[in-house]
Amino acid sequence: ERGKVRLMQLLLPLPVGRGVAVPDKCPVAVPDKFSEQPEMFPAFMGECQVFMAMRPKDFPDDWAQVRFVISLLSGSAARGAIPLLVKNSPLLINYQGFWQHMCHMYEDPIQVHMAARHLKDLLPWEAPPARVYF
Repeated sequence: ERGKVRLMQLLLPLPVGRGVAVPDKCPVAVPDKFSEQPEMFPAFMGECQVFMAMRPKDFPDDWAQVRFVISLLSGSAARGAIPLLVKNSPLLINYQGFWQHMCHMYEDPIQVHMAARHLKDLLPWEAPPARVYF
């Protein structure tokens, strides 16, 4: 319970809810919350990117974009963001770095494995083993 209260205190200044006024005729809905379902991650991030692109005045910098995405995390995904907030991580002001961090955490491992396997099948040669030089 204290963890929830702490998370809410950290997220209070975020621009979701009363902080962002969504115009009546906004062509894109606010994305649904994300709760660490790998199969939903690509859609979640795509929806976030489209929403922010349609409202550039509301998301003028990386800090605003990262805060918006964090505000849409729930459950264990929200708990995973707490260390970034508590430690004032540099990722909080680096949207691309934050995006890569999220991809690393939530990409579907099966899909990543299949893509790597497909890429290997496309290569006409076998990569030599790595060598270590001292």
